[in-house]
This record gives sequence, structure tokens and C-alpha cells, in this order.
Amino acid sequence: MEAHFQQAVRERNTEGRTVLLSSHILAEVDALCHRVTIVRAGATVSTGTLRELRAGTRTAIDAVTPSTPVGLDDLPGIADLETADTVAGVRTRLTASHAGLAAAVAAVAAAGLRARRAPAEPGAALPGALPRGRGPRSREPQRCRDERAMNGLGRLVRLRLRSGRIGLLAAPAAIGALVAVSALSIAGLYDTAESRAGYAASIGNSAAGAAFNGRGYDLDTVGGITALEVGLFGQLLVAVCGIALAIRHTRREEDAGLTELITATRIAPLAPLASAVVVIGGACTAAGVLSGLATGSAGYGAGIGLLMAAFAGVGLVAGQLAQTARTAWVLALGFLLAAFLVRATVDGRGLDETWLSPLGWPAEIRPFGASPQLWPILALAGMAALTTAAAVAIARRRDLGAGVVAPRVGPPRARAGLASPLGLAVRLASGTLVGWAVFAAVWAAVFGGLSHEFTRLVDANPALLEAMGVTSGTELISSLALLFIALSAGAAGLSTVGTLSAEESEGRLGLAASTRVPLRTWWPTWGAVALVGAAAVLLGGAAVLGVATALATGRGTEVGSALAAGTGYLIPVAVIVLVGFASRASTVRPVRLGWVLLAWAGVVGMLAETLRLPGWARDLSPLHAVGTLPIDALDVTATVVLGALAVLLGAAAPALAARRDLAAG
Repeated sequence: MEAHFQQAVRERNTEGRTVLLSSHILAEVDALCHRVTIVRAGATVSTGTLRELRAGTRTAIDAVTPSTPVGLDDLPGIADLETADTVAGVRTRLTASHAGLAAAVAAVAAAGLRARRAPAEPGAALPGALPRGRGPRSREPQRCRDERAMNGLGRLVRLRLRSGRIGLLAAPAAIGALVAVSALSIAGLYDTAESRAGYAASIGNSAAGAAFNGRGYDLDTVGGITALEVGLFGQLLVAVCGIALAIRHTRREEDAGLTELITATRIAPLAPLASAVVVIGGACTAAGVLSGLATGSAGYGAGIGLLMAAFAGVGLVAGQLAQTARTAWVLALGFLLAAFLVRATVDGRGLDETWLSPLGWPAEIRPFGASPQLWPILALAGMAALTTAAAVAIARRRDLGAGVVAPRVGPPRARAGLASPLGLAVRLASGTLVGWAVFAAVWAAVFGGLSHEFTRLVDANPALLEAMGVTSGTELISSLALLFIALSAGAAGLSTVGTLSAEESEGRLGLAASTRVPLRTWWPTWGAVALVGAAAVLLGGAAVLGVATALATGRGTEVGSALAAGTGYLIPVAVIVLVGFASRASTVRPVRLGWVLLAWAGVVGMLAETLRLPGWARDLSPLHAVGTLPIDALDVTATVVLGALAVLLGAAAPALAARRDLAAG
């Protein structure tokens, strides 16, 4: 936003217009203004360029020295010079201009300053002798600088614990609950050595399962099976919680102007970042402790807590690199996607390079075996420390509100198509939709490309096919891939709805609605863009999956099968998107019912059997209601019911929006 603003000001100035800017940010004034006027209490104090104003400032010096400073009378820019003999020494007082300040300080220092620790002369500034050599002289300034760098840290930590307590408590509670419920369920399902041996020989020996959930170790124990079953959903939940907390407590606050407001007081510039690190570290510790208590393994808890801390560090770096919270999320999720794809490839193919992805490090701790490994714990701790240090280094070198990755400045005049609600909605949502489409396509390509090898391994294990309830390995791989493609499509649609929410919250929707295009036109248009975008992500990912599977297996029919399964998920995905759309249209406050429903669909798709969810709870997921495609046949009745619900939600959303005021503008 700042880049767009400065560009607009420069364009108006180039056209020969005078721009009057009122600002308290000197960096902005220095970048834009030719002349500056300082106004105090309604009266002009000074006028000129910044260089002239800086040259006109004066600095007061009050020092006590053993002898009288020499040459101060002859220095330029010196005024109000006074010297007086005191018990502690010669007290010198003066004011110096910007040009003469350095020379004045040098002259006073040459006369020998006094330290503060000697007995004070009433009214004297620096009594006492300054110690020589190393020791206190070299350590004291550094200690003072460190104290100033962390000034206000304790108060900010208390403020974050109070204002952000819901997220700081919910993240570790959700992780701990997932691990605890999974452990209890596994203990009931595999309560004998024979049942655990059967699990290890079937599901635990699956290449597809290794690619999806990671490698399993010590599967003859309840803890080992629990760690494997928590799997991908647990990895993503832990990583996303860390990223979310990091961005929420850094870049999101900076976007909202809270960081600037806080640092305008007697708070050190790095104290907001340091306080965020403290509270996020506490949340990561809590998640690790709860997970360790649930499984009875300190090593497993350490792996969970450090994995969350490592990805929180990724979120901190992304928050410093990006200029907006949305861009920070894109960078962090891109890293998470890359880490998962590397881990899935390494584990699915049984390669030895398990150190390539941090998502695979917690499993390598092997906390339920006879000899747990230490290197994954050190690697996760090192990643957390390095990313946090990198975030601090970037924060020291960037301006408040800026980022290393700045948003691209658009053309000075918009295209004709952007004057319509449809054109503007497509333009604003295109980046989000393209990002999710790339995610779905890459996911589909990786799993489709590995399908032949997975199918061969799975088909050679009849016990696994029976345990999973499928007739071929291709169906198993396709169902796992399509689940994530459908979840990605739902996320794409909900993110598009979130873009409209941001436009309303920042007042731009109200500005657009004040034109000849009425507000009632914007909501249906935006909803249509969200639905079409989600459908495009879903069908595009299904097509890539079909093509990749066909190339890997040599069966051209896989393309049609994947597209048919993807088409079957269209209406369930539309329901998820429209739930989010209708909930946002009904209130000015962002209600994330759509994201809750999407998350539940993911829980049902990946953990229904592990958690032993009842049938009614599973049917709350629109994706599960129509069947696990392509393993199951499409449930036509459920599809019709969901279709009717989608029509009802789509019709209700604009009506609900018309009955309320805008959040801003």
C-alpha cells in the first residue's frame, strides 16, 4: 500500500501538481517532499528542506571534565558556552549545531569525561572518573544497549498473552487433543501384540502410507502406531499452527498499524518481535508437553514442540520478508508444500535421505524404540534458532511497514474490464486462485507419477488391500490424492471469499459501491468467482492426476476416472465455499464457518478410522457424504441434498448482505 501511495504522489507531481502531505514519518517525508514545514500548536516553527532543517537543529551538551576543554570558542556552530569549576571538575555547558556537533563532542572528550558512579555534584551531569582499560568501560555500553533493545519486553509479553490468548491456547490444545484422542483410539483398536503385528505387516508396510503419513517405526507399540496415524494431518496441523501464530503476532499486527502505535511509545523497536518469539515459544512448549503426556514419551513431545517452533520460525521470516500478511502466508505455505513433497518422495520411495525435509525429522527421533536418536531434535532446534535469528536480522535492517518482497506497483490507469464487478473480482482473486491451483497440480503430479510404484507394492500385499477396503492400489492412491485436491479447491474458494472480506474491512468495497454499480451486484458476482475458481482448481487438479497416473501406469482410462471422481466432488466443495460465503455475508465480523467445515472434512478424510468417528459425525463432512471417490460409487441422494443446500445458501447470501451495513466505508 505504501509503495502504491508513493507512486501515486510522484505521478501527480510529475504532472505539475502540488501535493500537500501531512505525515509524522520522516522516511516518507524524505522520500516524497521537496520542502517541509514543521507546525506546532497551530503555528509554523520552521520551513525548508530536510537537509536545511537538520542543519538548523542544535544539541545541548552538559559535561564535567578534569580540565577545561580547549578550542571550543573557535569551533563553528557553538553557542551558549559556559564553564564553571566544581568539586568534581570543570563543568561545561553549550549548544552545538548539526555541523559543529562532532567537533564539540571530540573537544569535550579530549578533556577527559567523568563517570556517573562517582559522588555527584548537585547539578553536575557526569561526575566521577571514567574507568580505564577493559572491563566495565567496554561492558557497560553494551549492557545498556541490550537493555534499551529489549525495553518494554515484559509489558508486551503480558499484552500478547491477554489479547492473543485464544490463539495461543487453542493451537497447543488442538494439537494435544489430536494426539490424545488418537492414542486412546489406537490403544483400543490394537490392544494385543498380534493386532499390532498385523498392522505393521499391512498398513505399516505400505509405500502409499509412507508417502502420505511418513515412515513408521516401532509399530509393535501403541505409541509407534499413534505417531504414524497422526501422520500427515498432524504434520500439517503442527506446522500451520506455528506459521499462523508467527504471522498473527508479527506481520498482521504491523499491517493493522498496531506495531507502529506501540513503538511510538517508550518501547524498543525489536521488543514487539522479541515478545512474539516469547509467547510463540510458550505455545510450542505447551504443545510438546501435551503431546508427550498423551503418548507417555518425552521424545515424541519434543519432536512435536520443536516442529511447531521450526515452522513458527519460517512464519517469522516470511512475516519479515513480505509486506502483507497474505504474501507472508503464500511464502510460508510454499515452503511447507515443498517440505511435504520432498518428504513424500523420500519416504514413498524408501530413500535414505530422510534429513532432506524437516517434516520427516520427528519420525526419525524414534521415541518409542529402545534407542531414540538425538540428531533430529538438534536439527529441529537448530532450524528454529536459525530462522528466528534470520527474522531478527531482517527486522533490524528494514523499515517499519516495509518488506523485502514488496508488492508490484500496477499501471497508473486500470483496464476497461476492471470497471465492472466481475473484472475487479477476477483480478483481485486471481493470485489466490492461481496459488491453490499450482498446489493442487503439483500434489496431483507427484502422487500420479508415483502411482505405478505404489500400486505394485500395494497390490502385492493383499492384507493391506483388505485392511483399506479397496480392490487395487490405484484406487487407494487416487482417493488420497483427490481428497487433498478437493480440500485445496475448497480453500481456494474460501480464500476468494476472504479477499472480498478484506476489501470490505478496509473500506474499498464501500468506495466501489458508491459508484453507479450498486452493492447488491458485488456479492453475487464475488460468490460466482469463488465457486468457478474452486471448480477450476478441483477439475484442473483431477485432470493432472489422471494424466500423471496414465503416464505412470500406461492406462489411458485413468484420465476419465480421475475427472469423473473430481466431478463428483464439485457439489460438496461448492457447499463448503457457500457456507463460508453466507456466514461472511450475514455479519460484519469475519465468521470462519467455511474454514471450520473444511477442516472437519480433512479430519474425517484422514482420521475417521483412527478416531473411530461415528457415522453421523462423518456425514457432517460434505466430501464424505457423497462417498470416498473413486473407491465408492457416488451417492446420488446425498449429492441431490447437497445441491439443494448449495442453491439455498447461494440465494441467501446476497439477501443477508443487503440487510446489514458495511464493515467500513
